[in-house]
Amino acid sequence: MSMENSIRVVQEWYNETSKTALQDALREERYYGERDGIKQTRLETAQEMLKDNMAIDTIIKYTKLPKQEILSLRS
Repeated sequence: MSMENSIRVVQEWYNETSKTALQDALREERYYGERDGIKQTRLETAQEMLKDNMAIDTIIKYTKLPKQEILSLRS
């Protein structure tokens, strides 16, 4: 393989690797953004449920939040 071909192969590999890495990063950012949004919605729902004096077990059931996290919203 000539030097020019070797350089071309390395450049193609680098470009493809960079493209894949960027796509992975964007997917990960989108995933964590959606996950954070879901978590925020659950916290807001739990706060409203607490205001309505709903039982902690009911809040846990519908929000899927841990008990300690729900209790921390009381203050």
